[in-house]
Amino acid sequence: MLSFLKRLHQNQTVVQLCRKSYLLSNLWDLIDVIRCAWVVHQYQKIPTKTDDVLWETSAKLSIGQVDEEIQWAAEILDEHYVKTLIELGAAKAGNAFYLAQRLQHLEKLITVDLHPRIVWLSAQQHHSLTSQRKSQAKLPFRKSENRPFTIGFTWARRYLIQWLYSSKIIPYYSCSILAEEALDIQRKFLNQDPVDCLFYDADKNEYAVKMNLEVYLPLLKPGGLLVIQDINYTLDSSNRGMRVFWDNLDPQQFKKIGENCVVDDMSGIGIAVKL
Repeated sequence: MLSFLKRLHQNQTVVQLCRKSYLLSNLWDLIDVIRCAWVVHQYQKIPTKTDDVLWETSAKLSIGQVDEEIQWAAEILDEHYVKTLIELGAAKAGNAFYLAQRLQHLEKLITVDLHPRIVWLSAQQHHSLTSQRKSQAKLPFRKSENRPFTIGFTWARRYLIQWLYSSKIIPYYSCSILAEEALDIQRKFLNQDPVDCLFYDADKNEYAVKMNLEVYLPLLKPGGLLVIQDINYTLDSSNRGMRVFWDNLDPQQFKKIGENCVVDDMSGIGIAVKL
């Protein structure tokens, strides 16, 4: 069943058809949502849920971390009794599923992503511009390079995460001004309290990292943890944003606990405590 759903989800005829409208794009993501629901159902049936079993399940749900790195981060978060966590850039919520199952003291995990319609419109615009540029340059353009959704996060996936992944997870769709968005999250879900941990896994662009974290860092409590993913990209990479921010973290505001980088020139996690 899982292999059939995966083949159907990747079938280019299905992809081309679903790209034509926002509604069809949601139906396209629904195929993968059903697959993920089956994966979670199988996980719940396992009597003894070891760390290896949890990781294997999270990998099937598209976790964005190397196993050694996320396990190391989870141990530190538990040592600091993290109860509330905001994850910027959850995508398919593989990280959120892992942390919600793994963290012993966690009570609330708020995932923040762009509204699915914004993502769809962005993907459509990118597809159109890329097609035009390659046509003008007389270069071949493979339509299969783009998907209806660039991150695969839709309304169907939202309910999957809330109902099956964990009741601790609260998906939040961003479609407002960035500064208002952070305050809205604090008001709605944190009772105006600061958050214990901020986990950054969103846009890797240098400007976007700086802009997002400048808005959300005031929500982090003194003694709270800042977790930044993908700090191990090289400085000549277009994904260097997290690396640059991590390397230039203000020692007057944060004390670095450590970093874990298993794979060369990519991935990696850094953790710092707010002073």
